[in-house]
Amino acid sequence: MTLVYIVSDVRSGSTLLDTILSQNDSITSIGEAHHFGKYFTREEGFEMCSCSRKIHDCEFWKIIIEELEKDSSLLGRSFATRFTLSDVPFVRIIQHLSLILLPDNFLSVTKFHRRNKVISGNRFTLVDKLRVLAPEGILLDSSKNPEAIPYLLGQKSCEVRIIHLVRDYRAVTHSKYLRSNGRMSFNKALVSTLIKAWIIKKYAQKVPSRKHVRINYEELVRRPDRVMNILEDFLGVTLDSIGQESAIELKEIHNLGGSPHRFNKRFKLVEDLKWKSDKQYLKFLKRLNLLNR
Repeated sequence: MTLVYIVSDVRSGSTLLDTILSQNDSITSIGEAHHFGKYFTREEGFEMCSCSRKIHDCEFWKIIIEELEKDSSLLGRSFATRFTLSDVPFVRIIQHLSLILLPDNFLSVTKFHRRNKVISGNRFTLVDKLRVLAPEGILLDSSKNPEAIPYLLGQKSCEVRIIHLVRDYRAVTHSKYLRSNGRMSFNKALVSTLIKAWIIKKYAQKVPSRKHVRINYEELVRRPDRVMNILEDFLGVTLDSIGQESAIELKEIHNLGGSPHRFNKRFKLVEDLKWKSDKQYLKFLKRLNLLNR
């Protein structure tokens, strides 16, 4: 089995790419696996699978949950699947830098690193259970978190491939601003986006070239067939052709997390260009000389 991991910033199209890839019969998508611990313990707000059933009632996940519940060591909140970084921005950046720059034998003595090794083990326990559903195919995880990459590459239980998804930073910044409901200014959203892009780039540089491919959101929606050809070569599967702006009926998938679009039963491949019609935001970009770059 091959584990394919999508790494990106938020608001970059990971749910869209996940949805497209999961239409292939040899690819089993689980959405954002880092949320599984919250679904497993029935945390409020983390209940519904993308099939519109609660995860404990979903036939896909019920099999996995029953297997996990047989192991008493995994019961309760101890079964965490989200990699833990500090809530303090400066400390979080230092932690990222440590994972990017410092050797593993030094990191292994830190509490932060040991904690994430446990979580990494939990993630691969989940992957091992999911082998039943995708024994010879591809398991797709769109969790996005770059800090997972060192742990994924360090395990030996399955082949790991990384898809690095990027989007125009101006579009990501605007989407973050809208999603924050006033909690972020344009400036704060821009700084967040530029820092995250740099961090993801540094993690991606550590991935061997044969295990890594870079995909651009704008090219995906404008030239989907070209991107599908690149992904076919990278994943070793045949992907269906996708027409621009044509409605596609989706097969049922069982994703956790992701944008609300994961509940859609059909979709059109249309580029999100809201940022280009926001006059206030365009003035902000023009003031920083970023509008025409």
